[in-house]
Order: sequence, then C-alpha cells, then structure tokens
Amino acid sequence: MKIGRREFLKFIGLAVAGVALDPLASVIRNQNYFVNQKLGFGFIVPDAWEVEAFGDFDYLRGKQRLSSFDSEFEREVVEELSDGLAAIIKKYPGKDSDRFSPSITFFMSPNDVLEEFKSLDDFVDHSVSVFESVLTAYECIEPPSRINATNFEAIRFKATFLFEHDYIDSLYIDDETWIINHGGTLYTLHMYDSPYNNEDTSKEFIGFKESLHIA
Repeated sequence: MKIGRREFLKFIGLAVAGVALDPLASVIRNQNYFVNQKLGFGFIVPDAWEVEAFGDFDYLRGKQRLSSFDSEFEREVVEELSDGLAAIIKKYPGKDSDRFSPSITFFMSPNDVLEEFKSLDDFVDHSVSVFESVLTAYECIEPPSRINATNFEAIRFKATFLFEHDYIDSLYIDDETWIINHGGTLYTLHMYDSPYNNEDTSKEFIGFKESLHIA
C-alpha cells in the first residue's frame, strides 16, 4: 500500500504505459490495472477477478439477511454503506451468482466523519459494535491493531460471521478490515473469503493490499 500524490502519479504512468489510453480519463482500466483519478485511488485487480458494476451493490446488499434489530437503524446502516462505496472486486462476478464470492469492497467516507469521535481508535470500536449488531455471530478473531505508517494512520482487524443470504447457502466467512485515515478522509477495505468452504484467497488479498495506491 502506497499513499501520496507522487506514488499515485507513478501508478497512473504504469497503468497507461504502452497503450493508447487517455491519461486524463476519470477511470482507467488496462489489463489488471484499475485507476479512479476522480476519487484518487488505484489498484491491481487479482487475476481472473472483476470490478463489479456499482449499480449491482444495492441489489446484492438487499439480498443479504441481517440480524434482527430496529428497522430504522438497519436502513441507516445500509444507506451509509452504499453511499461510501468506491469499488467492489469479486472472484465470481455477477449479481445472480448462486454461490458466495470472495470479494474486496473499498469505501471512502466524508472528511467530517471523525468529528464525533475522539480518535480513529474510537471510530473503529464503534464500527465493530455496529457489525456485532447487524451481522449474525460476528466475532473479532484478530482484535484491532495499529499499522506502522509515516504519512497516514491505519487500523486493521479481522472477524468472522455467519453470512446469510436469500439465494446462497449460509456459511461462515472471514472479514479482514483496514480503516485508513489520510488527510481526514477515511478509507475502509473489507476483504471477504471463506477458508471454511475452501475459499482461501489470502494470496490475492496480499497482492491487492500491496498494489493499492491512494493519492
């Protein structure tokens, strides 16, 4: 993971090298390179994975069954998740898939999201509490810990929960989460797989994290 304008511009150069692409385009996709210049991030898509169409997110999210709680709270949580979505990368693309797909979701939150919290640690603790409320059997298997960095702050944790869906058999999945604070903007990565169901994609996740660039 590299954060900073200089490294981001270098990544754009790699993305357009050797092909007739407009380096000023808002979104660049060349082979496995994906860059969103408007939002200021880029990454390398794992081999054979796809960047999902954003329009499918509400559909996919709506078919996931959440734990029982106040309906107004559920609506607000789902809206917050949808509003900040910047990218979805899936191993098995397509909204009509009848099996769980290992995936990576990338969110960007407004600059003022941290104002009501004392620190990034406080925000992460709140996020974990929300996940415990809306996801069945949610449990942190690797508690939040800070990532050593010089020009940004980040916290990582890993959890497991029971994934319940209208069209897919229920199964336990792992969620490795990174929450990054860079210049007041929060970037949240969720990396989902299910090693309990022979869907261990840890190598793909490592490659993705190493390729992620944020301006």
